[in-house]
Amino acid sequence: MKSSFKSNLTVILSVVLLSSVSQSATPLPVIDISGGEDHTLVLGQNGQAFACGDNTGGGYTFGVLGTGNNGDNEELTLVRVHGPNDIYILDDICDVDAGWQHSLALDVNGMVWAWGDDDYGHLGNGAGTNDSATPVRVLSGQQDPNNPNSFLRYIIQISAGRSGEHSLAVDANNFCYAWGYNEFGQLGNDEHGLVEKENTAIYVQGGQMGTS
Repeated sequence: MKSSFKSNLTVILSVVLLSSVSQSATPLPVIDISGGEDHTLVLGQNGQAFACGDNTGGGYTFGVLGTGNNGDNEELTLVRVHGPNDIYILDDICDVDAGWQHSLALDVNGMVWAWGDDDYGHLGNGAGTNDSATPVRVLSGQQDPNNPNSFLRYIIQISAGRSGEHSLAVDANNFCYAWGYNEFGQLGNDEHGLVEKENTAIYVQGGQMGTS
């Protein structure tokens, strides 16, 4: 009798738990994901970027989730990344990459967006000191030396450096660009920390790739 009661109770509890999960969990169809230090970026099938996790980027800075909030908070479920200047939402996105203290997104027009910490210029918008809790567009820098304050264009791939606090991008001509912290030469411009940081995109030098 006790055994039968226990079995029935187990079945009832299982049904209740499964019902609770099915009602509270809302799966999101995604086409890309990226895990940063303490936050996650997700790209939905609708071309919108979502984020969850620690908004401080590991406790050192603010706004890494891109929600317009630069407070010390955590998001336990996915929230939409807001648009520039906290207007509308960031959409028409085709790639996302989460770094340590910053985040990157690539839109369908080949332009790069960045948000979070900017102490070492890894947002690439020329400021070099201003954190941003919403996405800013990366400037062209050396891609367009005649107009370096225009926007970086024709990008097909992005990568947000983790503890290196730098960013990378490849354009449709297969040229590689980097910006951000350079103490250890991670920007690949043959300066090995002589210039501590770059606030806009610079060419990554070929090095041994350019030799036979």
